[in-house]
Amino acid sequence: MIITRLFLAALLTWGAVSCSFHRADIYYPTVAEADAADVAWGMAKRKPRGGPKQMFPQPRSSDMGGMTSAPAMMAPAQPAAAPAPVSAPVPPAPAVVAPASIR
Repeated sequence: MIITRLFLAALLTWGAVSCSFHRADIYYPTVAEADAADVAWGMAKRKPRGGPKQMFPQPRSSDMGGMTSAPAMMAPAQPAAAPAPVSAPVPPAPAVVAPASIR
């Protein structure tokens, strides 16, 4: 029983010590540090590829009906007309059913 408690205490102490001394900069170098290390190890220097490019399709003026001004393009559209109300169908008149004893 005491060995279990000692083992648990040692395990918790080791976990707390190892978490408190974690140095992220040792495991995850910056891009500049990684490039410097690559050159120091004899690898070729990386070529920059540029930043990310965001390409958005630009509408042609022929698609907009010849309109080219931005305010006219952004004008809100007119709301659609409400549909005509549908009347409920008229139910047929109920047939008179007389009991057989009255006939």
